[in-house]
Amino acid sequence: ENKGISTLVIAASSLDDIVAISIFGVFMGMIFSPGDLTQQLLQGPLEMVIGLTFGITWGLIASFIPHRDDKYVIAKRSVMIGAGGLCAVLGSELIHYSGAGPLACIVASFIACLSWKLQGWSNTHNPVSDVFAKIWLILQPMLFGLIGAEINLTSLELNTVGLGLVVII
Repeated sequence: ENKGISTLVIAASSLDDIVAISIFGVFMGMIFSPGDLTQQLLQGPLEMVIGLTFGITWGLIASFIPHRDDKYVIAKRSVMIGAGGLCAVLGSELIHYSGAGPLACIVASFIACLSWKLQGWSNTHNPVSDVFAKIWLILQPMLFGLIGAEINLTSLELNTVGLGLVVII
C-alpha cells in the first residue's frame, strides 16, 4: 500500500523552503524600511497580515471563479493564479510592503490548490500545475540569464574571488 511518504517528505521540504523565503522577505522589509523604529517594527507583521489577507482572498476567488464545469477552466484558473501573483508582487512593491507580495502568491496558490482538490482534482492531476511547469521550462533560462546579466564582474575584488574559489575547492 502506498502511504505517500515520499510525497509528504517532498511537500514538507518545499514548505520549509517557502516559509524560509517568505520570512526572509518579511525581515528584509523590516530591516530596510524607512522611518522610525516603531514603523520598522510594525513593517514585518503588517506585511504578513497584508500577504495572508490578499493570498487567502485571491485563493478563494480563484478556486470558485471560473466554475469547474467551464469549458476553459484550466486556462482561466492558470491566468487567475498567475495574474494574481503578479499583481501581489508588483502591488506590494508599490505600497512599500515588499514582503507581502511573495507571501500572498504562496498563500493564494495553496488555498486555490486545496479548494480544487476538494472539487475533485487530485495531487497527481492538477492541470494548472502542469501549465505552470511548462511555463517554467521557458522562463527558467530567461531568469538565470537576466540574473547573470546583472552581475558586474568589474566590481568584484580579486581577493574575494580567490577566497570563493578556495571555498569551492
